[in-house]
Amino acid sequence: MVLNEEKMEPATQNVALTIDQMRSLMSLGMNCDDASMVYHPVSQHCNIFNLRVTNIEDRKDFWDNPRRVAIVGEDYYNRVYGRDVPAYTADDILRKIPKEIAICGIKHRLFFTTRSVQGNPEYQASYNFANDDGKMVSAINNIWKSDSFLLLLYGILVWSITNKHLPL
Repeated sequence: MVLNEEKMEPATQNVALTIDQMRSLMSLGMNCDDASMVYHPVSQHCNIFNLRVTNIEDRKDFWDNPRRVAIVGEDYYNRVYGRDVPAYTADDILRKIPKEIAICGIKHRLFFTTRSVQGNPEYQASYNFANDDGKMVSAINNIWKSDSFLLLLYGILVWSITNKHLPL
């Protein structure tokens, strides 16, 4: 899948977060080197990126050898591999977001639901706890909703980071 950095296609959101979303996560302080995909420039002189399945940590280990960089040239490495942007999939984010958080000393668990809105799925999520009667209660005002499961997870991840429920 080839994408222009300035014009992200909506279909991309079904596979991985966009380059801008990933850069936003990194600006919040998240180390995204564990992403299972990467946006890699098609060539060293353009802003068109290829979405690839890759292990960024393995690639960094490969390029940590100064002899390899010397062979291709440091300038070439920086213009091509130095511009790689990690890309989280839904599975990557599910491994990151907290399944349980504590609010005012009460443990809240993350719950997902799906409902149909005019024949289209709407994904919802919230952190809830059981009250004394065993009924589930949402103690926080954030109930995330989206027609894209990936975007729903992204919203939870950003909220978790900004509210310090996710150690960086």
